[in-house]
Amino acid sequence: MDRTTFLGLSRWSRFHLPPTACRIHELHPISLKGRVCRAFTLVEVVIAVGVFAFAAISLLGLITLAMQSSHDAGVQSTQATMVSTITGQLSSQNFTNTVASLPFTDYFTEQGVETNAAAAIYRCAVADVSPTSSTTNFMRQVQLQICWPVPVYARTNVVVASLVKYD
Repeated sequence: MDRTTFLGLSRWSRFHLPPTACRIHELHPISLKGRVCRAFTLVEVVIAVGVFAFAAISLLGLITLAMQSSHDAGVQSTQATMVSTITGQLSSQNFTNTVASLPFTDYFTEQGVETNAAAAIYRCAVADVSPTSSTTNFMRQVQLQICWPVPVYARTNVVVASLVKYD
């Protein structure tokens, strides 16, 4: 069998190098005699690593900011659901009974679903804040004070809504 063919492979296959590639100076691009260097210097590598590190740290800061914004948007959406639920309940009742039922407190889960105090994340205190000088019997202003998380009450949001009696 010929040395240039092995199992039907030609002499230029990946198993056999051409005869000119067997010389050591052609395999390695660094030549000490002619001082030809095709590699990066240490300064270039350090600068490249520094630029990469600066970009990576900046991106990590942006990711943290984006996650906080996403969480805040979810909280605002949940609170809008709670306000809609409570104002819908108050609007569906008889106006006189609604005014008589104030103030009260409701508890909500993380998804904005009404629940008991033990399983709650949000607490919503509802109170009548209509001006005392107002003699109108057809409109009331209600304040919804939403506090979360339940055991600590570290954050609070206040919403004022108007209830109107339609005949």
